[in-house]
Amino acid sequence: MATSHLHDEHDEHNDGRPRLTMSSQQHGSVYPGPSPIGSSVTLHDPTTYNTPNLSRNTSNAGRSTSGHLSPPPAQYATQYNDPFSTSDAQPTPKSAKSVTFTDRPASESTLYDKNGELSPIAPMKYREIRDSTHLIPTPPISDNKNKRFHPLALRLPIALGIPIMMIALGIALEIGLFLSMKNTGFSVPQKNAISFASQSFLLSIVPTLFVLPVAFTWRELDWYVRDLQPYVVMSKGNAKPEESLLLDYVQLGTLFSLINSLNFKHRLVFWSSFLAAATYLFQPLAGSIFSIQQLDRSWDSNVTSVKKIGLSPDIDSLSPFVAAAGFADAAAFNDLGDPPFILNGWAVAQYEFPTDSLLNGSMVVETTAIQSNPHCENSASQPTVTSNLDGSSNITATIANLSGRQGCVQNVTFNPNDDVQQYGVQAVGDCPGPSISNNASSDGNVRFSPVMFWYYSRDPSPQARVVFCAPTIAGFNVRASSSLKNNDLTKVEEINNYTTSNNVFGSDGNDGKAFNAVVFNSTGNRFIAARGSATNTGIPGTVFRLASQNGTLADTFNSANSFLDLTNRVYTQHLSLTAKSIYFVDDNSLKDAVKNELAPRLYINPLPGHALALLLIGVGIIGIFVQVFHRRQRRRLYLTNPPGTIASIIAMTSHSGVGQLLMPYDKERELEKKLKDLRFGMDKRTGAIVVDGYARPGDRQEGNSGRSSSYYYGGGGGGKGAYARVSTLGKPKDSSEARDEAMMSLLGQGTRRGSSQSGGGGSSLGVSDQSMYESSSRMALDAAAGHYPPTTGWRRN
Repeated sequence: MATSHLHDEHDEHNDGRPRLTMSSQQHGSVYPGPSPIGSSVTLHDPTTYNTPNLSRNTSNAGRSTSGHLSPPPAQYATQYNDPFSTSDAQPTPKSAKSVTFTDRPASESTLYDKNGELSPIAPMKYREIRDSTHLIPTPPISDNKNKRFHPLALRLPIALGIPIMMIALGIALEIGLFLSMKNTGFSVPQKNAISFASQSFLLSIVPTLFVLPVAFTWRELDWYVRDLQPYVVMSKGNAKPEESLLLDYVQLGTLFSLINSLNFKHRLVFWSSFLAAATYLFQPLAGSIFSIQQLDRSWDSNVTSVKKIGLSPDIDSLSPFVAAAGFADAAAFNDLGDPPFILNGWAVAQYEFPTDSLLNGSMVVETTAIQSNPHCENSASQPTVTSNLDGSSNITATIANLSGRQGCVQNVTFNPNDDVQQYGVQAVGDCPGPSISNNASSDGNVRFSPVMFWYYSRDPSPQARVVFCAPTIAGFNVRASSSLKNNDLTKVEEINNYTTSNNVFGSDGNDGKAFNAVVFNSTGNRFIAARGSATNTGIPGTVFRLASQNGTLADTFNSANSFLDLTNRVYTQHLSLTAKSIYFVDDNSLKDAVKNELAPRLYINPLPGHALALLLIGVGIIGIFVQVFHRRQRRRLYLTNPPGTIASIIAMTSHSGVGQLLMPYDKERELEKKLKDLRFGMDKRTGAIVVDGYARPGDRQEGNSGRSSSYYYGGGGGGKGAYARVSTLGKPKDSSEARDEAMMSLLGQGTRRGSSQSGGGGSSLGVSDQSMYESSSRMALDAAAGHYPPTTGWRRN
């Protein structure tokens, strides 16, 4: 126990009232208290203890006997295990003066090493380190406002929650990739649900919004890891200036922190910064994982069939024939395709199309169809044109390959004076019977007979072309594919033959015979006759006009197959259009169907998806270890305020005395030079930054002998006796060592050190060289009672 009485004649409170007394106490038990030079201050009324003089006890310096002893103040336990705590923790009065530890020039200043000779320490350029940490009052244990500073981001739910969220996002992304590959993407609306945002913008911004929060929060966690690293190092003690006061990972940034952390072997800082740098890859990877692909989607369905194979009752009116001829004529000159349910000679039974909107949708229906084939061919030889005595002309042609009619010679008679260009169609009679004229047949029914298309022109000379056709029909069960966009047939695939007996293919009906759809029986109904005449002249007229458009008409006549190709094209469409009208009757039945849609599918790209998932999982797993180990490192760190503000820095360093070595205009290199010989730590009682020791040139490193390297600390009072050796092992003195040191004072060692101190320039308290230490007998008594350090000290009368 040491008691100090302070009386300043110039103190503004010196009004004749009793003086204040400063006393400090150290307990006999060992505590992880403040730095070796720290001590607490207690204010006493000097009249209470009848000690009018100033006294102070240093923990390790020698002592002399002089003056009176002051009783120790009451012990006060705090939550910081403070061995120097006071009873009332009052602020330090203005009249209190700090103890000054002065470093001598290199030529004078030495440190005592009991294992070696006196060795000089690094010079401090005649500046002083005035440590006044012992004057800081101990915060009371009941003050909840003095809890340790714990940033919100470093609290357990956030520090571990963010890495866990990254792992969860990575696992969810891998599951999404698996489902995307299995189901060929995910269904999305055909139209953008958000009209004011483009599809590409939504595909990039939505996944980015999932990863940016965890990425930004991890960078915040990394910021705190880098910001607190100097304080974590100082909390362990004996910290070099380049790893403590001169280190600023925040100012260096993420990339340069990686380099410096490797240099200082700050592994947690390295991994934290590495993971923070990796989070910058989250955004570009997340912005590229989604894409929209138009993929085929199929599902089973049913449709209603409204037609089935059967002979239409309105055939005799010839309305279906004239309508088909009109469409064929319009399609030829307007480049129209086949109408719904017609495709390249196929006539498919009609069915209802779905009303729901499908993007590029199609439907496949299993139904019935009739295929019409014209079986057209050129005449066996070039047709001949001959003139008759009555002024008429004949066109004579021979059938080449029509079934049952090979070699038959057919004639057509016309008046060449009616027009320069003429055309027509007539039925082909039976062979080897005589030739027949227009609209006549051996059985009297020309509707099912083969037909002969003829084309004539006498510009520049009489010439003719003849095409023979023998139409047929066949029924099939088919798989018809149609587009849902315009209801057109796109494909007709045969399944098997149609075998159901009816009036189209049955023996009680047409027995499968095909209407030629251009030659009809004579009738007395002039309307029906007009329809038949329009159809009879319409189809060959369409072919002749098409021939006239394809270059000059003479070139078409000179080409062997020009009229054959044109006739086959127009006649086939006419037959299929007619078949749709005359070979199907009404129906109402369900047919199996398969709907296909070119639907937009949300697809997860495998390469960026797997890369982002692995990155999220890797950062999350390593991040958990980083935060767990960093939390363990912070257990010994005592901070009451955020260390980033200027006020907080001043509060932590103002009592260490280090600032008196530095100047505001010192450059970084000068700061390093001035601080390189100091070692720093943090006071466990107050959280203040203190000088933990001095670097000794030629420090002994731990070797085979098992001895550890040492650094030195300057104690109070200045001079050679004011320095004590402090081991990096941090082993406290036991009671036997304390008694031995007290007994050494009985042998006169205290007086020698006291005189050494008086001759060394003294401290800022103005300690004289007379009666520097208390009675050595009292020291021995305290040591025997187990009180260490002894309650004696040095005082000035």
